[in-house]
Amino acid sequence: MLTQSVVVTGAGNGIGRATSIRLARAGWSVVAVDIVHPRGPEIPNIARVIGDVRDPETHAAAADTAAQMAPLRGWVNNAAIQLAAPASEITLEHIRPQVDVNLVGTLLGCAAAASAMPDGGSVVSVSSIHALVGFPSAFVYAATKGAVVAMARQLAVDYGASGLRSNVVLPGAIDTDMCRLEWERADDPAEAQAADESLHLMRRMGTPDEVASVIEFLLTEASSLINGQAIVVDGGATAKGIRSFNL
Repeated sequence: MLTQSVVVTGAGNGIGRATSIRLARAGWSVVAVDIVHPRGPEIPNIARVIGDVRDPETHAAAADTAAQMAPLRGWVNNAAIQLAAPASEITLEHIRPQVDVNLVGTLLGCAAAASAMPDGGSVVSVSSIHALVGFPSAFVYAATKGAVVAMARQLAVDYGASGLRSNVVLPGAIDTDMCRLEWERADDPAEAQAADESLHLMRRMGTPDEVASVIEFLLTEASSLINGQAIVVDGGATAKGIRSFNL
């Protein structure tokens, strides 16, 4: 059994929840952070911090809780939201929430992790293939996810000498609540779902646990020489080129 702790933000559902469960089962002491308490039964080795990632106090509380459980050696910045709109239609109501959660929340998480792990550890931030290729009506979301890639790289440069590694995962089309909400908001939900399902070379959606398995790897010593890297987990979507959306 491992004797170390990890913080996971956005842990109430999707990739964050899958990551929390996977790590807890692997022996990590997990601090799961989300703005609301998740549905479902409690899971051994997982402590909850209910808070907003836009608030530095949430990250401080998560770090403190983790340190009380076991030495803090991992941090996963996963919390994010998506509000669809092209550039010509965005308002501050589109910009501020996404920038505050996706960008500021991750910045604060990186800052808290760097402060709380002076002897080293691993930070994994979750971006998206939106950082690499364009999708309709994702102007602000794509901008925030591109920034997360740059942020993770910079954290690696600034703290690599002290033993802190920082990498970023870029998922493709993953079957999460956020993805399903985007289908519901689309003009043709069935067409939107079919487009997502056809992105990957294996012609299916990815699962949250498939992304969580990569995050787990990046947190462990098995990935000790990987630092400052962007790891794409998209079933080959960006390798073939994105041709599923009518632009």
